[in-house]
Amino acid sequence: MNRKQFGGILIFALGLSAIFFAIHAMHRINVAKGAIQKTEHFFTQNPGTWNPIIEFFGGEAQSEASKYDTTVKIFLVSGIILSISGVLIIVACRKRRM
Repeated sequence: MNRKQFGGILIFALGLSAIFFAIHAMHRINVAKGAIQKTEHFFTQNPGTWNPIIEFFGGEAQSEASKYDTTVKIFLVSGIILSISGVLIIVACRKRRM
């Protein structure tokens, strides 16, 4: 195994780990958004006592959870690109070798 093949395997493994991390992060973000929506639903359905508290905090919890969506999607796309690049490097090195 030469250096280019090893580099291809390393890039492929890095891409796969980025994909798995991004999928895990997307799941965690969705869980957080669900909890936020349930809590928000509870407070908005009891408007008499909770509206001043919601107005005091600004009701920004969901936007805070949503600000990582773009970052995680970019991480997912870069992981896919790295994985495809690693496979192409491995295949190109094997074809030259034969």
